[in-house]
Amino acid sequence: MYRITCKTLKTSVLVTLMLVLGACANTVARDSSKQNIVKAKSAITEAVAAGATNSANPKLASARAHVVSADKALKNKKYDVANRHSELAESDAKLAAANAQTAIVQQNASNIESDIKRLKSKIELNEQTQAELAQ
Repeated sequence: MYRITCKTLKTSVLVTLMLVLGACANTVARDSSKQNIVKAKSAITEAVAAGATNSANPKLASARAHVVSADKALKNKKYDVANRHSELAESDAKLAAANAQTAIVQQNASNIESDIKRLKSKIELNEQTQAELAQ
């Protein structure tokens, strides 16, 4: 017959508590990794909305590759790796969005400069025409 001592009972409770806490920690790590992947995917969506597919393609491709790696790491329960790839994906996506916005601003500035040159030419032509008519 088994004899349960106070020491055995304490050890059993301690081991059970450690297993429960370990399972909880694992769940928290998994959920955190999932949230980070969702944030990265959202950043990619925002980058595409900003026009990143055309003007910042390399960083967008890198972000997408990191999300794939994060998903694989999550499936393999490598939460630290998943978090690292998620963070890299999010930063690459944000950089892709910034590059896209920069390209749009530069194009707009170029268009404005062209419009200013055309207006100056019209003003000069108008001034020449008025000077000729005054003579």
